[in-house]
Amino acid sequence: MEQLLDVGVAMGAADAAGWTPLAWAAAGGHATCVSLLLEAGAGVGSLDDQGRLPLHWAAERGRAHVVALLVPAMLQAGPDLHALVSPHVTWLPMCPNHLSPG
Repeated sequence: MEQLLDVGVAMGAADAAGWTPLAWAAAGGHATCVSLLLEAGAGVGSLDDQGRLPLHWAAERGRAHVVALLVPAMLQAGPDLHALVSPHVTWLPMCPNHLSPG
């Protein structure tokens, strides 16, 4: 990942479904890649073709360690989380019970 970032691979490039490298890393639970992409300025607010954020995919798939990286990054970037999601999609119901504290 570091080598790809070093040669200038476009972090905002998306595939046919609108998935960026950050979305793929988040969905796959690859925390190290997510951290590197965030440090390099990857867009935490990029929506895919379903109107979902990388955060949605991480939460839905139970990637608590990745959710823990993405939420602070989104808050630091300043976007309103509710404004970034489709009216019919929120990330909280997607979180499995094991993401809840306790």
